[in-house]
Amino acid sequence: AQAAAAAAAARRQLWRALKLAAVMGEWSGLLASGPLQELLGGLIAGRVLPYLRASLAAGQELPVIAACEAAARAIPAGWRQRDASGAFPLCTLSLAAFVAGECAPRVDVERVAPLRQSLGC
Repeated sequence: AQAAAAAAAARRQLWRALKLAAVMGEWSGLLASGPLQELLGGLIAGRVLPYLRASLAAGQELPVIAACEAAARAIPAGWRQRDASGAFPLCTLSLAAFVAGECAPRVDVERVAPLRQSLGC
């Protein structure tokens, strides 16, 4: 019972972080891009990815894909593109690395392909 309660609390935290990420993405035209990208990247790296790594290790692929898709939608399209040197913006870097390096090898290729395409990885 305690483990189930802890898992439910962690899921709620994840989706709250994803809602906040979506709001931050909506602010993209209103606030300075650099600091907002840093905040969004920090939120994804610090609050979203640890939960996704634990879920992936537990074999929960579908919730991981859904959360990755929600995180990718939260990042404005222009912020998901590599710059002239081929580097991702800070807000996309950790999510793209997770999807390409940790998620893709463990999840069915067809499920992860649209996500990889939307992130450019």
